[in-house]
Amino acid sequence: MRNAGNNIFLYTIHYAKRQITGVFANAAGLKIFQELNTPVRENG
Repeated sequence: MRNAGNNIFLYTIHYAKRQITGVFANAAGLKIFQELNTPVRENG
């Protein structure tokens, strides 16, 4: 049963990484979207 627990543990880490990556990707995408919609004069 130890092996099964290990697999669940690894899968959980894998899933968590995917979720975190997705959140960062969404945040980055939103930032890029905001940059594109920001008038140039605001950047200095």
